[in-house]
Amino acid sequence: MFGILSKRKAFELKKKGNNFYQKCNHDKALKCYEEAIKLDPSNSNLYHNCALVYKHRRNWHSAIKYATLAVSIDKSYSKALAIWGQGLVELGKDDSDVKRIKEGIGKLEEACFTNNNVDLEAKFGEHVETAKKILELKAEQSKAESKEHFLKFVDKLLKRDKADEDEKESVRKQVERITEYNENDYSKVKATDFLNCGITLNLMRQPVITNEEHTYDEEALERHFAMNNRLDPSTRKQINDVYQNLAVKEALQKSHIQYIREQQLNLDYRDLHFN
Repeated sequence: MFGILSKRKAFELKKKGNNFYQKCNHDKALKCYEEAIKLDPSNSNLYHNCALVYKHRRNWHSAIKYATLAVSIDKSYSKALAIWGQGLVELGKDDSDVKRIKEGIGKLEEACFTNNNVDLEAKFGEHVETAKKILELKAEQSKAESKEHFLKFVDKLLKRDKADEDEKESVRKQVERITEYNENDYSKVKATDFLNCGITLNLMRQPVITNEEHTYDEEALERHFAMNNRLDPSTRKQINDVYQNLAVKEALQKSHIQYIREQQLNLDYRDLHFN
C-alpha cells in the first residue's frame, strides 16, 4: 500500500515542512509532517518532527503523543526520548507529587544512554540537570508549604486549647524542632553576631581564636598585630597563641550553604524550562 512512490512524496513533504519549520511557520510545517505520515506511517522521523513543533508550542500532551509514537518505531530514537522526558517534567510541575517529573528524568537519562552524538549527549545532559533542579526545587517548596500548613494547623488548635501561654509556647517550639529539616537537608543556621569579626564587624572568612578566648578574622587580626604588638583587640592583653576556631568555621560554612539555599529557593521551579 505504501510503496516507493508514497515514501518519495512523504520525503518531499518532510523537506517542505523542514523549510517551514526553519522559518518558524509551525502551522504549515505541522501540516506537511502530518500529510507525510499518512504516506509513510512507519517513518519515526516524521513523528519526531511533529513532536518538535508541539514542543515549541508548549503543547506538551501532543508533544509526548508524537514522541512516544516515534519511540515505538525506533526505541533508540534519543531526540524523541528527550522530548518525551521534557514533556513529562513540564506536565509534572502542576502535579501534587513528583512522580511524573522523576519519570521524565528517567526518559532524559535514557536519551543520553542511547545517543552516540557527543554534542547531543552534552545537550541531553544539560536537560537532565535542569530536570533534577526542577525536581529539587519542587520538593523543597512542597516541604516548606507542608510545614507552614502544619504549623498553622497546630497554632489553630493551640488557640482553642485551655493551656496557659508558657505551655503553648513550649508546644510550638517542640513542633518547630520536629518539622525542621534533617541532617541530609541544608542547615538552618544563619549568620549571627558570633560569626562577625570583633575588629571589622563583618562576616569572618578564616576565624581564629586567641588565648584570651576571643575570635577574629585571621587577616584582620594580623593587621591589628602589625600595629599593636600582638595585643588582644578586646582585652588589650598580650597574645601568645592563635588557633583556628573550627567550631565557628563550621558554622560559617553552614551559614553560607543556607544563604545559597535560600537564594535557590527564591527561584520558582515553574520558571525553569528546557532550551
